[in-house]
Amino acid sequence: MALLKCPECNKEFSEYATACPNCGCPIDIVKQHLQSTTDAHTIPTELVKESNEDLFQSSDIKSSFDYTHKKHTVDIKDVEIPLVKMVNGERILYYIIAVFVFLTFFIALINLRIIPAVLLFLSGLAILPKKKILEFWDNRNLSNPKITRILTSIGLFIAAVVISRGMTAVKEGTNAAATQQSAEKITENSDINTVTTDEIVDEPNLDSKIADIENAGYYYITPDDLNTYCSNLEGVKIYTVINVDELDNEKIQSTLVDGYMMSNFYTSKDVTNSISEDDVVAVYGTVADYNSYGSIGTSVNINDCEILAVGDDASSLKQEASSENLADYSVVTPEVANNNNISEEDYKTLCETVSYNDVLRNPDDFDGKYIKVSGTVDQIIEGLFDSVTIYVKDSSGNKWDCYYYYNDGESHILEGDYITVYGKCDGTSTSTTVLGKQVTLPNITSEYIE
Repeated sequence: MALLKCPECNKEFSEYATACPNCGCPIDIVKQHLQSTTDAHTIPTELVKESNEDLFQSSDIKSSFDYTHKKHTVDIKDVEIPLVKMVNGERILYYIIAVFVFLTFFIALINLRIIPAVLLFLSGLAILPKKKILEFWDNRNLSNPKITRILTSIGLFIAAVVISRGMTAVKEGTNAAATQQSAEKITENSDINTVTTDEIVDEPNLDSKIADIENAGYYYITPDDLNTYCSNLEGVKIYTVINVDELDNEKIQSTLVDGYMMSNFYTSKDVTNSISEDDVVAVYGTVADYNSYGSIGTSVNINDCEILAVGDDASSLKQEASSENLADYSVVTPEVANNNNISEEDYKTLCETVSYNDVLRNPDDFDGKYIKVSGTVDQIIEGLFDSVTIYVKDSSGNKWDCYYYYNDGESHILEGDYITVYGKCDGTSTSTTVLGKQVTLPNITSEYIE
């Protein structure tokens, strides 16, 4: 039995086979190829047509030939590159778009726009170039997964924007209707209660109102001072002028300073019929407490609030400085310094000299306290990003571990320099020397060095 070599797949098979068992090439074509000496790499179409008709009509041979034909025939327009094979540049672009969409999702969520938030989340999810998400679109048997995916994301985003705008319009319409209804009610009552000139009783003017509340112990404070010194003001009666950011029945919310956090002015009755969002309002009440959110800002809570004036009347009450009667509260304390950016002068004034041994004995009692240390630089260890660890030896020979960041252009400190360190105590830390001895030192995160 002789072995023949298939010209299609280069596999050998028996000469008695009707076709190549590996690729299905008919035996007549194989034999014809062996007889040819000039076109060893070409299979003429005529040879296929002249093959034994009965043999070609055999189901096995016909399927084998169809397989070979399909194997060597590719229509480039039918080739669809899967989404998971996305190039890096395109993937980065989709990540940027997804980040933007997710940011709008968080904004909608913070503002309690639930339906728009859900749509925005789905929009961002659709465009996010994660492998599992791309495989999901590839497996949908879509004619063009990429275009369908992009259009879906855009559609969801547009729907979220439209619904959000609709909710805003409804809210504004409700507020306008409530204001109009209140105005009509006032007009109606005015018509009903029309009296003669002799019967008219003048309502106290604004100056009289101010005099009355100041006699009751309420003093003017600027929104900035209210935000800065709120930790000193608990239980203090104040009045101020604010811009209304949000209304919620018996609560007025206002951003006292530039930032994200709103303070809460709690009233004894519903004020939504008398004021609206974006109004300028003069209000008085008692400072209750505050909530600090670090770098995000501080939210102050004022209880028992009453509206003093609205609009231009309220604007006329604005003053550049707080009342002198509140001077005792407008001082920098550790709590004020923890919640605000204070001046270098105030920071240094706040720092105190403490006992070295007291810190070692009770490190937790001094953790977070503002302290200062003067002495000679014993050792300096340079760190990353202009950071440096400075070991300062005070007049008693005690060593302090001070961590510091140089400011841009600031002169560097050298060993032997006499310096004063201002900063926050971080308790103590223990380290091991080269000789294996454990040493415990007070720690200071330094803010200023002179």
